[in-house]
Amino acid sequence: IGYNIFTEDPRVAVKHFNGMWNLVIRDVQHKDSGLYECQISSVEKHLRNYVALHVVEPQVKPAQKQNIHISGTTFVNERDSIELKCNATSSDYPIEDIDWFRDGVVLVTDENRGIQIMKKVSLSTRSIYSLLEIKHARLKDQGVYVCRTSNFDVTSIQVNVLNG
Repeated sequence: IGYNIFTEDPRVAVKHFNGMWNLVIRDVQHKDSGLYECQISSVEKHLRNYVALHVVEPQVKPAQKQNIHISGTTFVNERDSIELKCNATSSDYPIEDIDWFRDGVVLVTDENRGIQIMKKVSLSTRSIYSLLEIKHARLKDQGVYVCRTSNFDVTSIQVNVLNG
């Protein structure tokens, strides 16, 4: 009535904005399927519109086993090279890319800093290999290194840089 909405279900709301009315159902469930009626009443007209909602249960896929491994230098002297390798495979679909992070910050190839990232993708085996090399390690290169695939599989390794 007017701009007031009456419903017993706290998941259901009607939003009004710029003359438009929208029915919003949060956390939609299969039981929400059905015929919904929108009524507009005024002195001149009484309009009705029906909308059929069919909620489909999501197909649950078996959880894919994470198959990602990282290896390499965990202790390195200052000015020596850090070399980390990441291998990942997927049984469902090809992995397109790998990103490297140190303490949450993304790493990219930077010749001036001595950071090189190489990648090799195999679509036939649905695998990816990446090599992260940091030449002339500094104390600030110490930290947690993360390898993350485009499928969001993640693994990490702690690298410690020793002071001479």
